[in-house]
Amino acid sequence: MKPLSGPVRASIILLMACLSGSLLHATSLTISPATGTEQVGQPFTLNVSVAGLNPAADLYDYTFDLQFDPHAFEVLAANDGTIFNYAGNAPFYMDGAIDNVNGFVTFHSGIDTNAGFTGTGGLLGSFTFEALKPFASTPIAVQNVSLSTFNAASNLLPPDIDPGKLPTAILTTVSGAAVPEPGTGVLAIIGCLLILPRRSRRA
Repeated sequence: MKPLSGPVRASIILLMACLSGSLLHATSLTISPATGTEQVGQPFTLNVSVAGLNPAADLYDYTFDLQFDPHAFEVLAANDGTIFNYAGNAPFYMDGAIDNVNGFVTFHSGIDTNAGFTGTGGLLGSFTFEALKPFASTPIAVQNVSLSTFNAASNLLPPDIDPGKLPTAILTTVSGAAVPEPGTGVLAIIGCLLILPRRSRRA
């Protein structure tokens, strides 16, 4: 077998380095909780985070939407992420617009105003939901994700960080069982004890 020439070997090594780098920094988004059961009428928190960012390709801004079933859930609040909350930075976050009629939170976003983020992940947004009715396996999905480096954003280029497969949470909502007020059983017993002597006297 003929040995590879210097330029060919260099090209192969460069290609392998690029591939290994892309595997090391496979960006992904997550929803937490991704599964579970929520009780009707009880607020719960749902977080959207990113991981696997390449520190050399700094994340500068992001936007995303959430889609949910408005018959099963309503959003009480859309809250800032914390991904750009590093020392010396004054990040700009925009809480998404809540549409509980059609089931969307749109344009939840953040900007690293110092353009100095070098982390690999963090919290993009936190949302307070409330379950409205019992439903089985109801999805809450992340959509329309945009992740950009400073180079892309400053030059008005398309988003240049691939978010990977977008996550969906599958939640079940259940009715809460009625819980008697503390002391109700004790009061009933006392009432019976007070009535019994009266009946025995009449007899």
